[in-house]
Amino acid sequence: MKLDTRSPLPTARPTLAGHPFHGLVKGGGLTLPNGQVINYSVTGLSTVLRVPGWDKQEHYDPTTGHRWLPYAIYQRAHFFSGCYLYARFLNNCDWLAAFGPADVWAVEVSAAGLTLECLNRQAKRVFALNWGAVADAFKPNTGWSKRIAAVSPSGQVVAMNFVRASSQQWIVATIALTADGATVQFQTYPALIAWPGYDWVKGNNTQLIAAATDGGAVVAACGATILSVAETALSDGGLKVTVTGQHRVGNVMLGRFRSDHFFDMPDGPLPDDSADIQYGVLQRPDFVWLTHPMYTPIDDGAVIVNGYVNATGLFTPYGVVDIVSGTGTLWQGPADNFVAVHPVTRQVIFDPQPISFA
Repeated sequence: MKLDTRSPLPTARPTLAGHPFHGLVKGGGLTLPNGQVINYSVTGLSTVLRVPGWDKQEHYDPTTGHRWLPYAIYQRAHFFSGCYLYARFLNNCDWLAAFGPADVWAVEVSAAGLTLECLNRQAKRVFALNWGAVADAFKPNTGWSKRIAAVSPSGQVVAMNFVRASSQQWIVATIALTADGATVQFQTYPALIAWPGYDWVKGNNTQLIAAATDGGAVVAACGATILSVAETALSDGGLKVTVTGQHRVGNVMLGRFRSDHFFDMPDGPLPDDSADIQYGVLQRPDFVWLTHPMYTPIDDGAVIVNGYVNATGLFTPYGVVDIVSGTGTLWQGPADNFVAVHPVTRQVIFDPQPISFA
């Protein structure tokens, strides 16, 4: 069988030699650029794989709707249960790493380190890693949760988040992978950041998200940042402390708020000048910034912002923030919609059915 050299993954296995079908996958079908729908049941987190040294250009056949890209899009499972490349399941695979044409590997992470299986030939490599303070995260019932937060386009840099329910810290492990070995570095982030002089005023970082490039990982905290704290002595002897802050995801600003706090006040109702301030990439009148948002990472640089709505008294998906593009997209459709982010164009799509890009 002749191999299709238009694929960024030229291999010795014809089943992985090329894939002309790319588009949005939902309901067991993939929609091609010409509108044709083909059977394609795979959904999951869409991740781009660019092969170093691959310089072929994109090719599109408008008649068939077939499109060959200079990169691959594969699907990663959220919970360490394999990957799909061109709709073929790769077991014992948490992400793909490429070191050059015909040098693409499935990577599995474990307590011992990394195990690599080559997709182009029969070859295996094992790289030991010292997980240090997060080693227990690979054992059951230790209170740790772990996830792969972001994978770089070549797969040579990966960020992993480790969280322990009993601690007030997040630990991010950045893995650097080469054809000859792997290293890991750790950075610890506090869950609460106190404002100097006002320990009761804290920014609440409720999640960490990451984006990875082949130069390293960028980690962004989701939560409140205190901009200023001002004291005002009241005529009745009380003290008003006004806190001005903003919610943000990394450097992407979501909204600002002003919040009043009172001390040594006589009995009776308290004055209140608290307010939401319209500012940032996500704005809609029914959203309350004074209540801390909740964040659900989509991984690879994007997070769902769940906001409090006065009309319902509930938290509901409010939008998607992408630290890669620096943009925010208001939530579309009902709260139980599914969302997918294209790993290259960063297009955000909502749909009632599970969706992904392939």
